Amino acid sequence: PLDPSYPPERLALYLEDSDAALVIGDAGGASALPQGAARVLHLDDPRIAQAASTSLAPRATPEDLAYLIF
Repeated sequence: PLDPSYPPERLALYLEDSDAALVIGDAGGASALPQGAARVLHLDDPRIAQAASTSLAPRATPEDLAYLIF
């Protein structure tokens, strides 16, 4: 998790050090990220709700990594 109240330099360090390919969040939190630091998937984007009209079968298993906490 990235705390949007952290200084932009700290957030940039976390993203660079973790080599994050994608940040998942809302538009408000994403606005705190340094410009161009990572691609962002905005969960509050109305297009996400429209695209999620069907459920996908789960493919994750207990052995799969879910997320990384820095």
